[in-house]
Amino acid sequence: NGGCAVLADNSVKCWGRNNFGQLGNGTTNTVANPTPVTVSNIPGSFSVDQLEVGLYHACAISTTGGAWCWGYHLNGRLGITAGSSVLQPTATSSLGGTGRTVSAGGLHTCVVLTNDTVTCFGRNNRGQLGQNTTTTENATPTAVALSASASAVSVGNDFTCALLTTGAVECFGANGVGQLGNGTSNSVGNPTPVTVGGLSGTVVDIVAGTTHACAVMSTGEVRCWGGNSSGQLGVGNTDPSYSAVAIAFEHHANDDNYDHHNDNYVNNNNNYYYYYYYYDHDHHHDHHDHNNHNDHNNKHIFNYIDNLHHSSCRCARESTNSSCGTTNQH
Repeated sequence: NGGCAVLADNSVKCWGRNNFGQLGNGTTNTVANPTPVTVSNIPGSFSVDQLEVGLYHACAISTTGGAWCWGYHLNGRLGITAGSSVLQPTATSSLGGTGRTVSAGGLHTCVVLTNDTVTCFGRNNRGQLGQNTTTTENATPTAVALSASASAVSVGNDFTCALLTTGAVECFGANGVGQLGNGTSNSVGNPTPVTVGGLSGTVVDIVAGTTHACAVMSTGEVRCWGGNSSGQLGVGNTDPSYSAVAIAFEHHANDDNYDHHNDNYVNNNNNYYYYYYYYDHDHHHDHHDHNNHNDHNNKHIFNYIDNLHHSSCRCARESTNSSCGTTNQH
């Protein structure tokens, strides 16, 4: 239902709906705002390293690990106890300066910490916080018991997936259409992280949508699982997949544009699969490339799946321009 961008001067601007203070400028209104407005109350010492936009809230991580969120407060998704919408960025103080990356979803939020663990807060009605408890929401960031340390996390509508440093992916939460990717489905949900099947090889990035998720393999192949009612898995049908399946798209690459540092293109019978590459050599904790530290283009490409309209999108930022993230109205 809106979007936000980090500008070169470190300011943040947001646009779209503002009924719950999503724009972060201290106001609310029922009329959508198509003009970017400046997010207020971000201290000058807070240099934004990552910005994520959820359904009705947004969160930012600083270069020193601080986490600030704003927007709709319900279910504890901002990581603080609040009685009403938070109209300006507010520190998730319980995280201290330990945040590395953040993922904001529908009703919950998860953060990868500097010690390679994952902590989540917000709605937990399907176990999406990774907590085996009858408590359906929690405003206090709580660690998830994964089988190994984590390098990235991506939050869907009511499920969560974590990329482990082993190159495997574990998911937890809702599983009605196979969102957890472990070969099963159920209407209850699963708070215990399970391993996604069909991901033989090494995963280098993950992204979760409303009811589906995708992984990028080290070969450049993209594999997806979960809901597929709108064809969002890209496999030529609309049937859900309870484990990861490959997207069969091709891109004929120009060899002159091949980046040997990053394996952007993978040769397969004279055709090339292309997906992405992004790594900021100035931020070695950047979760977007977990294995290759050789790219000196200082360019991020934020690949994300729109968690409301099931579509795949991409946003690029050169170091002198802006980064962005968006989500559409359900």
